[in-house]
Amino acid sequence: MTRRLIPTASAALALGVTQTAVRVLAHRGRLTRYGTAQRALYDLDEIHQLRPTTVKTTRSTGHDQQERNANP
Repeated sequence: MTRRLIPTASAALALGVTQTAVRVLAHRGRLTRYGTAQRALYDLDEIHQLRPTTVKTTRSTGHDQQERNANP
């Protein structure tokens, strides 16, 4: 099977994180880095597998936080 490799910026966009976060994920071994020393590439299928554990799908607002604090 052929890997679909994408650059760091695209990987960050797919994961909903910064490019720095993608590099950190690769450094920690949660994402495999391909490419050369000058150009990092990441496997799109691996990114799709990682996405549910990396990205929060909802954002907390101040109102939500107040409700959580009021109802422990």
